Order: sequence, then structure tokens, then C-alpha cells
Amino acid sequence: MATLRKRSDRWHVQIRRRGHKSLTHSFCLKEDALAWARAMETAIDRKALPGDQSAIEDKTLWDLLQKYLDEVTPKKRSHRIEANFIKAFMRMEIAQKKLTAISPADFASLRDKRLQEIQASTFNRQIGMIQSAYETAIREWNWPLTENPLKRIRKPKNDRPRNRRLNTNELTRLMEEIKRTRNPLLKPVVLFAIETGMRQGEILRTEWKHLDRDKKILLIPLTKNGEPRTIPLSKAALSILEDVKQTDERIT
Repeated sequence: MATLRKRSDRWHVQIRRRGHKSLTHSFCLKEDALAWARAMETAIDRKALPGDQSAIEDKTLWDLLQKYLDEVTPKKRSHRIEANFIKAFMRMEIAQKKLTAISPADFASLRDKRLQEIQASTFNRQIGMIQSAYETAIREWNWPLTENPLKRIRKPKNDRPRNRRLNTNELTRLMEEIKRTRNPLLKPVVLFAIETGMRQGEILRTEWKHLDRDKKILLIPLTKNGEPRTIPLSKAALSILEDVKQTDERIT
């Protein structure tokens, strides 16, 4: 049973169970103390409590993410995107909390706040990186964490995919703005994206050798999910490419 006491400005929790080592921890907030006590008691009941937590007693979520950023992220294809997000996440308040004090409630609160700022699909993709860091710490680094708290929070449903195209007025306004730029490739890139539905990264990585004019197809060797795909090209798309001067391996 957990015993909760307030001493000075901190809440101290002690858990005593027959057959288990006594557990103690202190928190600034009472709700954090109660959440930790519930998590520890649940872990004991499930016989899932790790052995010695002293190895991570002083480690914060920031410490976990920094190790993940140094050792795991560089090996991924999308390492730059992941690194930028993790670095931004490390500046959040929750990253300064000790791992032993973080509960699913902390991430549920973060979820509700973030969903007011970003789309559900973006949140799920980003929080998946943090969940992966936890899993790596548990499975590969043998950090004595009781659980991955992100597994216990409700994930929002992804937003419906967007399928709306620019209307005539919007396209006209976009072309007017493009005229003000000095980059001669911006207009064909935008028009080609509208015509083919390709993503910016796919277009920027496309090379002339990927184009088959006879079959009117374009190979995308590396897509967002890591798999290649081939797309058919309309007369308009081919016409846009014909207007681009071939001076390098890349189309843009």
C-alpha cells in the first residue's frame, strides 16, 4: 500500500509490499506522486516491476531522447526530420521530468494540448518517435522502466486524406506570386506537383534517368514509405518537363 506524505514543498511516496523491496520517491506535484504510486502498484500486481531502478533514478526523458538521438536516429533514412522533431520535443517541459515520474496522464495532457495546434496524423507520427525511443530503452538498453507510458494513451484517429485541388482563382493567385520570385524552376516544380500529385521531396530527388518518354512514365525510386513507385505522365506533365532545360542529372 502506498503512503503519501508532504514534507516542506514536496510530496513523498513510499510503497511497501510483502516480497518486494520498499520503493520511495518524491515529487513537486501531488498528482504526479499519486500517478507514480498507481503505476508502481500496478507493476507489482502484474509482477512486471524491474529489478533495480537506481540506474535511471536521476534520468529524465531528455536523457533518454538524447541517447536515442545519438545512437538510433542517425541510422534512419528520415534521420534529419526525426532529429529536428526530437530536438524540438526536448525543449518541451515534459522532457525535463524524471522517467520514473512520467505517467500516461502526462502524455495524455500533452496530446490534448498538441491536437489544438497540429493535425492528428502529425501528432501520431511525431509521438510515434517518442514511443520508439521508450521501446528501444526497454528492449535494447535494458533500462529498468516499468512500462512504455505511450502505449496506454488513446491515439487520435488520423485525419481524412486531402483530395481537394486548387480552383482556377487560387491557381491564378499562386502563379502571380511565383512571378515575383527569382528562381526559374519554382514555376515548373509547382505546376508539375499539381499535375502529378507528387510530393516536394519526390520531385526534388527525381533525375532525368528516371524519365521514360516513350512509355510516358516516371520512376520515383524512394517514396515516403521507402518503396519505389511508377507514375504515368499526362501530356501536360510531359510538356512541363520539356520546358525545363536539362543541365544536370536532376530534373530540378
